[in-house]
Amino acid sequence: MVESEHASLPLEGWLLRVDPATDRVTAGIPLPGGHPKAVGAGQGGIWVAGYRDRQDRPGDVIEHSPVLWRVDPATNQVVRSLSPLGSPATLLGRDTSPPSVLASHGAVFMSDPATGVVWQVDPHQHRFIGSMAIGQGGPLAAATGVVWAGGASSLVPLTGPNAGGDGPRLLDPLGPRITGLAASADTLWVATSDALYRIDRRRLG
Repeated sequence: MVESEHASLPLEGWLLRVDPATDRVTAGIPLPGGHPKAVGAGQGGIWVAGYRDRQDRPGDVIEHSPVLWRVDPATNQVVRSLSPLGSPATLLGRDTSPPSVLASHGAVFMSDPATGVVWQVDPHQHRFIGSMAIGQGGPLAAATGVVWAGGASSLVPLTGPNAGGDGPRLLDPLGPRITGLAASADTLWVATSDALYRIDRRRLG
């Protein structure tokens, strides 16, 4: 069982590194003022998606702007933190679901369900290179050579020849929304609040 380290941590965001051989926390990486929500690995780093405290003037309501941290697994240090320019702030209590982060296909993708946007980041130049509006979009996964986002009731391709177009529609638009995605070699698993769907390569093509 992994031992809890919460009692010894200051009130800020942290990324904890756990040794799978001993189930012990071996490093605590601080994310000052941050609220980490999702972690992904690939493209030369560990990527943490979340929100950072934002207060325009003393006494104003504390809002939260999207942020992506890059952590070097060799040094256990944050080497970059990125925020998309002009991204709207939000109140964390209003989030419909947590963000997702996926490092795949030569880029890093970060979703922000609160604003319905998925951003694409160049991991080498550490800059945002594109965005796409996805209604209630949050979960991300790569399957059949394409990066997919789960929208309100359908899958949306973020890469490939149909990027930004219509993907398989799975649900009644007024029914449960997509809450999670997971991929295998030729299958995409789609979770909602009350069901699990298996989508094979033929429907994703």
